[in-house]
Amino acid sequence: MDHSFDELLSWLRTDKAKFKREFKPTKPLDEPRGVHGETLLHYCVVEGWASEVECLLALGADPDSRSKYESTPLMDAATMGYEPLVKLLLRAGANPNSRDQIGETAMDKLTLVKKHPNIQRLLMDSRTGSEAEGL
Repeated sequence: MDHSFDELLSWLRTDKAKFKREFKPTKPLDEPRGVHGETLLHYCVVEGWASEVECLLALGADPDSRSKYESTPLMDAATMGYEPLVKLLLRAGANPNSRDQIGETAMDKLTLVKKHPNIQRLLMDSRTGSEAEGL
């Protein structure tokens, strides 16, 4: 039985055991979408819900999933200033070099708003590491 985005989100927030028990996706974990095309992971990142983000990542949510605007959870966490979530997503393998539909990375977004210097450092360090790995 398929469950609605709102139903899954409610279980994730209030009863993680039920969420894990009931949510047996036939599609990837990132398939249920909210009204703005966001995944459960995107939604939880924007809300700043660290334990829910951890749960979704542990269940296999893609840290590089895309919203309908091609943003990633890392972009959202960085823009919102959620340093612990940025660290969590980077540890889960989020690509700091991913670009949205207008070609911006998470670092680009932070540079434009001139906020969150600690997150800028994290992204710069992770970009350097991922670029070096690609050589």
